[in-house]
Amino acid sequence: MNERGNSQGIEKQFWPNGQVKSESTSDNGQTQGVSRRYFENGNIERIGFTQDRRTVLEISFNNDGSYADLRCAVASVVAEDRKPCGFNGKTDTALYTAKGRRRALQTLDQGKLLAATTYADDGSVTNELSFDQGRRRLRTYSAPSSVDGKPVLREERIYEPGDLPLGTSTGRLQSSKLWAANGQATESVVYADGKPTHTERWYLNGMIKEKSTVTGSGDSTRIVQEKFTDEGKIASRETLNASGAMMGSQQFFYGNGKLRAEITYGDADARGRTRVVARKEWDESGKLSADDEVLEDGSRKRKL
Repeated sequence: MNERGNSQGIEKQFWPNGQVKSESTSDNGQTQGVSRRYFENGNIERIGFTQDRRTVLEISFNNDGSYADLRCAVASVVAEDRKPCGFNGKTDTALYTAKGRRRALQTLDQGKLLAATTYADDGSVTNELSFDQGRRRLRTYSAPSSVDGKPVLREERIYEPGDLPLGTSTGRLQSSKLWAANGQATESVVYADGKPTHTERWYLNGMIKEKSTVTGSGDSTRIVQEKFTDEGKIASRETLNASGAMMGSQQFFYGNGKLRAEITYGDADARGRTRVVARKEWDESGKLSADDEVLEDGSRKRKL
C-alpha cells in the first residue's frame, strides 16, 4: 500500500490450496499493464491488459485451455495474444463454451476483427459479421429450415464505410433487408445519410406489397407511397410532404388496374397541414362518374 492507503505494485490473491488465483500490478489503486487470473488447478482463466485505465486486451480461457472470449488490442501487448489476435498473420480463432461447444469463430489480422460467426447449441449459424468492400455487414439467422436443414437468413444490415470496428452496432445504415421464415424477402430499405430513401415490401407469396420513395430534403421533402394487391396490381398511389400530410393528387385503383378515385390536396399551411380541394371518381369501365370541388367546410360542389 502507498501513503494514501491505495495498492501500489504487485498484488496477488490465492486459492485455499495455495495456488495463485490472480496477479496484477497497481499504480495508486489503479490496475496497470498485464493481469492474470487462474483456475484453482493452476490453469490460466483470463489475461487482461490495462492502459490508461482502459482494458485494451482480454483473453478468457476454459479450463481445458480453449478460448472462451477474446478482445484484442491494436498492437500486441503480451506473448499470449500473438496467435489468437493474428499478430503472427491472419488467423481464425474459435471460441468455446465451458462444455466444449463452439459458440463463435473470429477472423483476425493484426488485432483487427475481420469477420465473426456465432453458433446456436445445435451448431447452426445465428449471426455473421463481415466487411463487404469496407462496409460492415450483419446477418441474422433463425433456426434451420425443416426443408433443407439450413439456417434461414432473416435480416441483413449493411453500414456505410467508416472507421468503426466490425462489432459496433452503431453507424449510418446503407441498406437493410428482412426475410420471412420461408425465405421470402419481405422488406428492403435503401438509406442516404442514414435516412430511408426507398423502401419495398412484399407479400409472402412473393408479390410486391408496397413501395415508398423519398426525394428532396427539409421542407421540400416528398414521399411517394404505392400499395398493391396480393396479385401485384396497384391499389393506391399517394404523395406526402415533409410533415407527413397528403399533398397533390392521391390515386386509388380497381382490381383491374383502372383508376377508381383521385383526391387532390391543396397547398400546406404554416403548420404543414393540407386539406382536400377536389375529388374525382370513375366506374370500372373507366367512365368519370363524379367530379367534385371540395370547399373549406368540407361540403362538395359537384361539377359532374
